Amino acid sequence: MSKKKPRPTPVPAEGLSGMIDAHTHLTSCKDEIPVLLDRFVAAGVERVCTVGDGIDEAELALQAAQAHDRIFAACAIHPTKAHTLDDEAKSRLKAMAADPRCVAVGETGLDDYWT
Repeated sequence: MSKKKPRPTPVPAEGLSGMIDAHTHLTSCKDEIPVLLDRFVAAGVERVCTVGDGIDEAELALQAAQAHDRIFAACAIHPTKAHTLDDEAKSRLKAMAADPRCVAVGETGLDDYWT
């Protein structure tokens, strides 16, 4: 099985700098975060908000935000995981939301295909 070829680093369009990516899922590639941050900057994206779609992933998102000054976290439970929202989860979300590196509460998106 061959390894995937690395994607070329995109070159930012003229006049595009200081951009913020408001919805990433960096916790799925946590070992590559420093490399990805360098690629983001090369493409004109200076900061990112990484989203956790469940309690465990939200905690990882917050940990990434605490470890990297160009990352912020959005902590939440995705509607498809609403069954996990109990008193303990609410308490953990409140604690995460109080952290200054958490800048949003919510796993956003227009997922009209879910029933």
